[in-house]
Amino acid sequence: MNDHVVSLAHRALEVAKRYLRYGRDLEALEVLTKLVRVGTEDTVAAEQVQVLLAEIHLRRREYAQARRHLHVALAYRPDNAQYHFMMAVALEDDPEADPRRALYYFRKAARLDPTNPEYFAAWGSFLINQGRIRLGLRRLEKAVELAPEDAQYVQQLALGWVALRNFEKARRVALHGLFRNPDDSRLRRLWDEIRWHEARHRQHQERLNRFREPIVIPLPTRSDTPQRTNQTEGTTVRLDPPSCTPHPTPHRQKRQQES
Repeated sequence: MNDHVVSLAHRALEVAKRYLRYGRDLEALEVLTKLVRVGTEDTVAAEQVQVLLAEIHLRRREYAQARRHLHVALAYRPDNAQYHFMMAVALEDDPEADPRRALYYFRKAARLDPTNPEYFAAWGSFLINQGRIRLGLRRLEKAVELAPEDAQYVQQLALGWVALRNFEKARRVALHGLFRNPDDSRLRRLWDEIRWHEARHRQHQERLNRFREPIVIPLPTRSDTPQRTNQTEGTTVRLDPPSCTPHPTPHRQKRQQES
């Protein structure tokens, strides 16, 4: 009886995998859900069922359900790096979850499989999105070191340096990528994008410096004020006020003394 149940479980699992190969997630989900309800004593089949269900729910953006199945899968194999990575993704992409919890699973996946560049690249991008840019760049550098021919990792690293306004390092990363893959159109577009960001940043800085320059308005002094004159029949008449109060004329002094 037990052998019969195990064989049915394997057969149902194969049917579900066939549905998944053709992109028929709903049919596979139905088969796998029924298999979970029936149960099986085969731990390998039970583990695969939980992982396949988690993958389906991740594609359907049903992150809470995916995490429930991943918890069960991790109970079967707590040292599996891929399960930890999937859990990190389910936490990072879920808007209702605390993304900081994903940090533990990214770190765990990278430590369990230190030769997988995907784990380091995803870990680095997560750190950059959390504002820890320099630490994230170090993780992305590790991903590029593990897979220098992968244009996606090169692009992520270069744009990370762009975010820090370090265009020299961004150009260096892009040039190294172009040297390894000269025919990759993504890297050529990356080079143009870096130059565009650099030119835009330079224009922005020039605009800020222009506004920061002090505006000096020369104020006219008395010595600088030109004298306004008017010519009338050969006589020069001053129109500007005198530089100082004139002394009273003799007849005015006399009137002031008599008064």
